[in-house]
Amino acid sequence: MTFAVDLENGGLTTLLVKLNVVRPDNWMNEDFVPITPVVVERAIRQALTKGWQPTNRGGAFELAYALE
Repeated sequence: MTFAVDLENGGLTTLLVKLNVVRPDNWMNEDFVPITPVVVERAIRQALTKGWQPTNRGGAFELAYALE
């Protein structure tokens, strides 16, 4: 599953977070993990640490984020 993050006031670079979980509406009936605000916050913090600069113009920043 992938989700996107943008700054509320219109950042210039989108963060794309690719998770190692399936979507809740998957047709294979695999178990899914709910994506909570805490998961989103942790992914954003990790992306910032790895170089995402939402106020700089550029292409999307992709982050592979693993949930335990």
